[in-house]
Amino acid sequence: MEHSIKELNASEQEITVTLGADYLRPEYEKAYRKVQPDIQHGGFRKGKVPINLIKQLYGKSIEAEAEQDIISDAFAKIASENKIHVVGQPHLHDVKHENGNLTFTVHYEVIPQFTLNEYKGLVIDEPVHVVNEDEIDNYVKNLCVQNASFEITEQVDDYEHVVGIKLTELDEQSGLPLISAKSEEMHVYLNDKQLGDSLKQSLLNTKNGDVFTYNHEIPNQGAKKYQVTVNEVQKVVPAEFTDEFVAEISKGKYSNTADFREEISFMLQDDWDKRSRSEMENNLINKIVELNLEFPVPKSIVNLAAIDYYRDMVKQYDPKAQIDKIETIPEQISEHINPIAERLVRWELIRTKIIELEGLTVEEHDIEEFVQKNAEKAGMEPEKLKHQLLHDERFTNTILVKKTMDLLLDFSVTNEVPFGSGENEYDPLAMGGIDDFDDEIEDDEFDDDIDFDDDEILDPELIDDELMNDDFDDDDEIDEEEDK
Repeated sequence: MEHSIKELNASEQEITVTLGADYLRPEYEKAYRKVQPDIQHGGFRKGKVPINLIKQLYGKSIEAEAEQDIISDAFAKIASENKIHVVGQPHLHDVKHENGNLTFTVHYEVIPQFTLNEYKGLVIDEPVHVVNEDEIDNYVKNLCVQNASFEITEQVDDYEHVVGIKLTELDEQSGLPLISAKSEEMHVYLNDKQLGDSLKQSLLNTKNGDVFTYNHEIPNQGAKKYQVTVNEVQKVVPAEFTDEFVAEISKGKYSNTADFREEISFMLQDDWDKRSRSEMENNLINKIVELNLEFPVPKSIVNLAAIDYYRDMVKQYDPKAQIDKIETIPEQISEHINPIAERLVRWELIRTKIIELEGLTVEEHDIEEFVQKNAEKAGMEPEKLKHQLLHDERFTNTILVKKTMDLLLDFSVTNEVPFGSGENEYDPLAMGGIDDFDDEIEDDEFDDDIDFDDDEILDPELIDDELMNDDFDDDDEIDEEEDK
C-alpha cells in the first residue's frame, strides 16, 4: 500500500492511495467468503457454491461492493498511522483500476495548526452603571402591580386598567365579519409595554359594551381589520408596599421594606454587572478574532454551526418547530448566518488554543461550590457527584469556558464607560461571550443526567479522532465495469 499526503491549505488535505494486487487479493477473498453462505446456484445447496464459481458469476459486483470497505479501512489505517484527525466527512474521488492496482484520492478537512497572536493586555471598554433610587422605585411599582387586586368599573379612565375584549375579523371591502372567522376573547392590560399604542388609545375612555373598528398593522403583511367589543373593564389596584406585603412575598425572608429595597438594589446591580461582563466578553472576543483571521476554518464545521444557528433562530420564533429536520438554510438567510457561523467556529478554535497554551484544566476546587449546592438536590453523595462531574465532558468544558474568559478579562486593560457609549454595545448577534455560568447551572433542573449548555461550537462528534469507518461521500462513483 503506497500513499502520498498533499496539504491544500491549513485546514484541507488529500491523500492519494495505491493498493496493489497483493493487498487487494486477500480482501476480495474475505468478501467472497462473507457472501458465500447466502448464495444458492444450480444444484448446489445454499452456502455450498464453490468460491471459484461465485467469482465467475458475481465477481465484479462483489469486488466492487467490497471496495467501499477496503478504501475506508485503508484510509483509516493511513490516517491513524500519520496521526491525522479528520473533521467532517471525507470525500472520495478519482477511483481508478490500472494493471490490477486500485488508486483513489480522499479529500478531507483537519483542525488547522496556527500560531495565535497576542491575546493578553488588550484594551476594552467596561460599561459601568450604579443602580439609583428611581430604578428601585420602578421595580417596587412593578412588583406591586404584579400582586394587584382588580375592581369592576364602568370606564377606562387611564392605562391602569385591564379590559376584556372580543375580536372579530372583518372583511376589508364590506366591513362585515368574515364568514369563516372565529371571534377571539382576551384580557389586555393597557400598561403592558408589548401592547400596541394604537389599541391602547382606542380602548382609552371606552365603556362596557362599546364596539369599535380597529386596524391592526402586521409588519411585512399589511393590515387586518377587526371589530372590537368591550366586555369588561377592571381597575388595577396595586398592592401596598408595606412590611406585611414584603414578609408575604418573600416568604418571611424579609420583614420590612427597607431591607427589601436594599436586596432589590443588590439584585439590580448584579444584573447590570452581568450585562457589563457580557459586553466586555463580546468586545474582547471580537478583538481576539480580528487579530487571528489569517488561518482558514474547516468548511464542514462552519456549515454545521450555521445550521445549528439557524435552528436556534427558528426555535425562537416557533417553539413547536421540528428543528431536527432542518438540514439546509434558505439562501437569503445563509448570507447573513454564514459569516456569523464562521466567526463562532474561529473563536472556538482560538479558545481551544488558549486553553492549551495556558494549560487550563478543571480541578476539584473549581466545582466544590457547585457540588455543595447541588449534591443534596441530586440525591447523591458529594464525592460521587464530584467524580461524575469531573468525568462529564460537557460540564468540564463549561468550566473551561469560564476559566478562559476569567483569564482573558484579568489580563485585559479596561476603560470605564457608561452603558451604551462603548465601542461594542451589547449585540445579541455578536459572536460574543458565554452565558452567565452561575445562572446557567442554578436555573437548570438538576438530575443525574447532567446536560448543560456549554456554549460549545465544535461538537465532539464532529471531530473523529479515531476515524470512523463510515462510508465516504463519493465525488465519483466507482466504475464497476472497469477491468481490475
